[in-house]
Amino acid sequence: LSVDYPVEKVSCYVSDDGAAMLTFETLSETAEFATKWVPFCKKFNIEPRAPEWYFALKIDYLKNKVQPSFVRERRAMKREYEEYKVRINALVAKAQKVPDDGWTMQDGTPWPGNNVR
Repeated sequence: LSVDYPVEKVSCYVSDDGAAMLTFETLSETAEFATKWVPFCKKFNIEPRAPEWYFALKIDYLKNKVQPSFVRERRAMKREYEEYKVRINALVAKAQKVPDDGWTMQDGTPWPGNNVR
């Protein structure tokens, strides 16, 4: 999710032949979370950069951290990550309840990946 590489040189291709609404919405949520996670990782030189792995580590995360804002920002980032996981799980639950008429986009047109029963 977070690499030490110039942003303008990174691209991401997601193939979803079914045009699933869930893929679109989870990718959108992930991009939003990344706007907070990536700067946090770069600011504090966080390793590992996978949030689930980082927050699961049972280490003294204060070791070698001299910036006084680190503890406050780490707590805020952990809260952001927990909220992100809740939003993703809610999207999964919502996707399992497909409306009878299929999904619609904001402008009212049918979602291209509809598989109406």
